[in-house]
Amino acid sequence: MTEVSPAALAALPNSFKRLAWSNLAAQSAEQIGLAATPIIAVLMLGANEGMTGLLQTAQTLPFLLVSVPAGLLVDRMSRARLMAGAEALRTLSLLSILALMFYGALTLPLLAALGLIGACGTVVYSVAAPALVPSLVERNMLPAANGKIELARTAAFAAGPALGGALVGWTGGMPAYGVATALSFWRSCFLRVSANRCASDRRPGIRSRRSESASPLSCGITCFGQFC
Repeated sequence: MTEVSPAALAALPNSFKRLAWSNLAAQSAEQIGLAATPIIAVLMLGANEGMTGLLQTAQTLPFLLVSVPAGLLVDRMSRARLMAGAEALRTLSLLSILALMFYGALTLPLLAALGLIGACGTVVYSVAAPALVPSLVERNMLPAANGKIELARTAAFAAGPALGGALVGWTGGMPAYGVATALSFWRSCFLRVSANRCASDRRPGIRSRRSESASPLSCGITCFGQFC
């Protein structure tokens, strides 16, 4: 494998750096929401063990059912626009939960349904992000670029649940969902703007680079395998 120097790493294009930061924010929003949901269900809605288990199932079911179809979808559409739409869907679900909490109208079925909808957006985003990388960096930089994407995901998985639990414990459920919503909304707006600059992710010559990285379908299968 070709060695990648630190100078080359620093020279990664700005478009990829924006994707990496977007991925970190999106994954952090997801993990904060996942951590806050069962706590809110127990403390605010009086959920018991069985109800909490069903709630968690609703939030993880899309990873089992949507991952492979998402991989097929990502291979047929603009990845940047698909990511923007997926993040907008997740923002809408988080904003709906926040509004229902504010008006005291949140129920367990609504929380489960909105969590499932948001998780569908998470799955599509998680599949599309690594599939977009080959269109943003040169072939010899793909291993390093994919490593940075995975590092952002791992950091969010490690810190997100702790941050979500701490926010719920210190300030209550609404601020935790507020942080998750703000992160998701920020990335949704940013991705919507960036999507107009990423039309090249569907140019014909990109197939040769994709062979050096995971295909969208394999990304979907990987996402499925993580939750099996």
